[in-house]
Amino acid sequence: MSGDIAEMGRSIMRTMQEPILKKLEVSSIGNLSDILFAYSLACLPSTDRMFYNQIEKELHSKFVMKDYFNTLNSTRIQWALSKR
Repeated sequence: MSGDIAEMGRSIMRTMQEPILKKLEVSSIGNLSDILFAYSLACLPSTDRMFYNQIEKELHSKFVMKDYFNTLNSTRIQWALSKR
């Protein structure tokens, strides 16, 4: 039962990737850190690496732009990127 629920969650998260990628440019660092953190917790397989790479690229561009940034966001980002 637990495995079925986990797989359903992963399926939903994969479905959400396209809409998330369409809104990357207007997302804040806080939004992106929440998304990356949630996807890392779901333990999606390496086939989702392109999704992670696009989020990571957008995060790097936002760091340069000096968007609002706090310790919680940076901790979530670092943890999520190190987990993949």
